[in-house]
Amino acid sequence: MTGDRIRLRKSMDQAKAGAYGEAIDLYETKEFNESDPEAISYYALSIATVDGKVRKAAKLCHDAWKLDRNNPVIYHNLGKIYILAGRKKEALKVLKKGLQKPGGKDSGIATLINSLGRRRLPILSMFPRESRTNKFLGSLTAKFHKGNS
Repeated sequence: MTGDRIRLRKSMDQAKAGAYGEAIDLYETKEFNESDPEAISYYALSIATVDGKVRKAAKLCHDAWKLDRNNPVIYHNLGKIYILAGRKKEALKVLKKGLQKPGGKDSGIATLINSLGRRRLPILSMFPRESRTNKFLGSLTAKFHKGNS
């Protein structure tokens, strides 16, 4: 294994372990192989987490996804980036697609989806979820539940 490949593997291991700052340092010491989609997705997750550059990270991870649409790790990392960006709905959509890929069930995606929680039913089922009435009543009940916890 070449030195660049070892450095790349080490930076991916750092990112997997949540040491995103160290991963960025390793990625940026020398240009990593930009044809390795999984490595690109971990680099993207690292810069989103450490630097807060979620727009750049989402684009990088999406580019990685274009290179390998069957890798559940890329879906997992893209989902995490969307969560960091506050785009929960898109994150869930991507994560659910990742579950359907080979190895998706073993990639931690299900755990991440479960950690996002479930939406409660609308308070007034006769109105759509997005109606002002349901939003208002939903926020009131959420405040009430938080106050009683």
